[in-house]
Amino acid sequence: AKELNTLFTWQFVHRAWLLLCPSGAAVELSHLETAFIGILVENSGKPVRRRDIIAIAFMQDPIAYDNRRLEAVVSRLRRKIHGQYPLSQPNKAVHSIGYVFTDSVRSV
Repeated sequence: AKELNTLFTWQFVHRAWLLLCPSGAAVELSHLETAFIGILVENSGKPVRRRDIIAIAFMQDPIAYDNRRLEAVVSRLRRKIHGQYPLSQPNKAVHSIGYVFTDSVRSV
């Protein structure tokens, strides 16, 4: 039963830069998308502040970093996910805070 259960959750394969959808479809991630999903999965269910994503995941200075670059990464990632799995979008924006991975996910 445990193996069947994994088909219904997202799986993040950090080393392979992959996000596996509940359907089993694979979304290939860029370096920044991997870093972004990685910090959201580490804090699964809890919002991660934009400045923490930029400082910790992207290893950039949040003050000097152009927030539109983060929005571009998120937008590209959402398009990729939608192309493979149009049923849901697991990474949600949290108004005036940052982002959260809302669906069930496990890191493998």
